[in-house]
Amino acid sequence: MCAPGTIGSEQAALALAHRALRRGEEETQECYDREWFKTAPIYIIGMKNVNENWVRRYDEKPHGDIDVAIAAEHLCLAATEKGLGTCWVCNYDTAKMQQFFAREGYEAVVIIPVGHIAEDCPRTEKKRKEMSEITEEI
Repeated sequence: MCAPGTIGSEQAALALAHRALRRGEEETQECYDREWFKTAPIYIIGMKNVNENWVRRYDEKPHGDIDVAIAAEHLCLAATEKGLGTCWVCNYDTAKMQQFFAREGYEAVVIIPVGHIAEDCPRTEKKRKEMSEITEEI
Protein backbone atom coordinates (compact mmCIF):
# COMPACT_ATOMS: atom_id res chain seq x y z
CA MET A 1 0.00 0.00 0.00
CA CYS A 2 1.33 3.42 -0.83
CA ALA A 3 0.28 6.65 0.80
CA PRO A 4 0.10 9.89 -1.15
CA GLY A 5 2.65 12.39 0.02
CA THR A 6 2.64 16.14 0.06
CA ILE A 7 3.43 16.36 -3.65
CA GLY A 8 0.98 13.65 -4.71
CA SER A 9 3.61 11.01 -5.43
CA GLU A 10 4.28 7.70 -3.67
CA GLN A 11 6.40 8.89 -0.80
CA ALA A 12 5.53 6.31 1.83
CA ALA A 13 4.98 2.60 1.36
CA LEU A 14 3.64 0.17 3.93
CA ALA A 15 4.82 -3.42 3.49
CA LEU A 16 3.05 -6.27 5.25
CA ALA A 17 4.65 -9.28 6.93
CA HIS A 18 1.93 -11.70 8.02
CA ARG A 19 2.08 -14.93 10.04
CA ALA A 20 -0.84 -16.54 8.17
CA LEU A 21 0.79 -15.85 4.81
CA ARG A 22 4.17 -17.05 6.11
CA ARG A 23 5.76 -14.18 4.27
CA GLY A 24 8.39 -12.08 6.00
CA GLU A 25 7.48 -12.99 9.56
CA GLU A 26 10.74 -14.68 10.56
CA GLU A 27 12.82 -12.06 8.75
CA THR A 28 11.01 -9.24 10.51
CA GLN A 29 11.54 -10.92 13.88
CA GLU A 30 15.23 -11.28 13.12
CA CYS A 31 15.46 -7.52 12.58
CA TYR A 32 14.15 -6.86 16.11
CA ASP A 33 14.80 -9.85 18.37
CA ARG A 34 12.46 -9.34 21.34
CA GLU A 35 10.12 -12.00 22.76
CA TRP A 36 7.07 -9.74 22.98
CA PHE A 37 7.63 -8.64 19.37
CA LYS A 38 7.52 -12.25 18.16
CA THR A 39 3.93 -12.67 19.39
CA ALA A 40 2.43 -10.27 16.83
CA PRO A 41 0.51 -11.88 13.97
CA ILE A 42 1.16 -8.96 11.60
CA TYR A 43 4.07 -6.57 11.08
CA ILE A 44 3.83 -3.45 8.98
CA ILE A 45 7.05 -1.95 7.68
CA GLY A 46 6.85 1.75 6.90
CA MET A 47 9.21 2.70 4.08
CA LYS A 48 10.08 6.05 2.54
CA ASN A 49 10.75 6.80 -1.08
CA VAL A 50 14.36 8.03 -1.05
CA ASN A 51 14.17 9.58 -4.52
CA GLU A 52 10.97 11.59 -4.26
CA ASN A 53 10.47 13.62 -1.12
CA TRP A 54 8.70 16.87 -0.66
CA VAL A 55 11.44 19.32 0.31
CA ARG A 56 10.77 22.44 2.34
CA ARG A 57 12.13 25.27 0.26
CA TYR A 58 13.33 27.42 3.15
CA ASP A 59 15.90 24.97 4.50
CA GLU A 60 15.88 22.10 1.96
CA LYS A 61 14.61 19.63 4.58
CA PRO A 62 13.26 16.44 2.91
CA HIS A 63 10.04 15.17 4.51
CA GLY A 64 10.09 11.44 3.58
CA ASP A 65 10.40 10.30 7.21
CA ILE A 66 7.59 12.66 8.20
CA ASP A 67 5.29 11.32 5.48
CA VAL A 68 5.91 7.76 6.70
CA ALA A 69 5.24 8.88 10.28
CA ILE A 70 1.91 10.43 9.28
CA ALA A 71 0.79 7.27 7.44
CA ALA A 72 2.00 5.00 10.24
CA GLU A 73 0.33 6.99 12.98
CA HIS A 74 -2.99 7.02 11.11
CA LEU A 75 -2.66 3.25 10.86
CA CYS A 76 -1.90 2.93 14.59
CA LEU A 77 -4.86 5.12 15.55
CA ALA A 78 -7.21 3.11 13.30
CA ALA A 79 -5.94 -0.16 14.82
CA THR A 80 -6.43 1.20 18.34
CA GLU A 81 -9.99 2.22 17.45
CA LYS A 82 -10.63 -1.43 16.51
CA GLY A 83 -9.22 -2.66 19.85
CA LEU A 84 -5.83 -3.76 18.52
CA GLY A 85 -2.42 -3.04 19.99
CA THR A 86 0.44 -1.45 18.07
CA CYS A 87 3.93 -0.22 18.85
CA TRP A 88 6.43 1.93 16.96
CA VAL A 89 9.72 0.04 16.56
CA CYS A 90 12.60 2.08 15.19
CA ASN A 91 15.49 0.39 17.02
CA TYR A 92 15.77 -2.49 14.55
CA ASP A 93 18.84 -3.90 12.80
CA THR A 94 19.02 -1.70 9.69
CA ALA A 95 21.46 -3.99 7.86
CA LYS A 96 19.16 -6.99 8.28
CA MET A 97 16.14 -4.91 7.30
CA GLN A 98 17.89 -3.91 4.08
CA GLN A 99 18.97 -7.51 3.45
CA PHE A 100 15.51 -9.00 3.92
CA PHE A 101 13.25 -6.24 2.64
CA ALA A 102 15.24 -4.38 0.02
CA ARG A 103 13.00 -2.44 -2.32
CA GLU A 104 14.68 -0.27 -4.91
CA GLY A 105 14.25 3.40 -4.11
CA TYR A 106 12.83 2.79 -0.62
CA GLU A 107 14.28 2.75 2.89
CA ALA A 108 12.63 1.30 6.00
CA VAL A 109 11.70 3.82 8.70
CA VAL A 110 9.56 1.87 11.19
CA ILE A 111 8.19 -1.58 12.00
CA ILE A 112 4.72 -1.68 13.53
CA PRO A 113 3.59 -4.97 15.10
CA VAL A 114 -0.22 -5.23 15.16
CA GLY A 115 -2.31 -7.68 17.16
CA HIS A 116 -4.71 -8.29 20.01
CA ILE A 117 -3.30 -7.18 23.35
CA ALA A 118 -2.31 -10.15 25.53
CA GLU A 119 -4.21 -10.60 28.78
CA ASP A 120 -0.92 -10.68 30.73
CA CYS A 121 0.40 -7.51 29.10
CA PRO A 122 1.49 -5.07 31.82
CA ARG A 123 -0.75 -2.02 31.74
CA THR A 124 0.47 0.80 33.86
CA GLU A 125 -1.54 3.92 34.39
CA LYS A 126 -0.58 6.68 31.99
CA LYS A 127 1.09 9.60 33.68
CA ARG A 128 0.39 12.61 31.50
CA LYS A 129 1.93 16.01 31.99
CA GLU A 130 -0.37 18.99 32.27
CA MET A 131 -0.74 20.92 29.01
CA SER A 132 0.88 23.93 30.66
CA GLU A 133 4.05 21.84 31.19
CA ILE A 134 4.45 20.99 27.51
CA THR A 135 3.07 24.06 25.73
CA GLU A 136 3.91 27.71 25.60
CA GLU A 137 1.46 30.43 24.68
CA ILE A 138 2.96 32.87 22.19
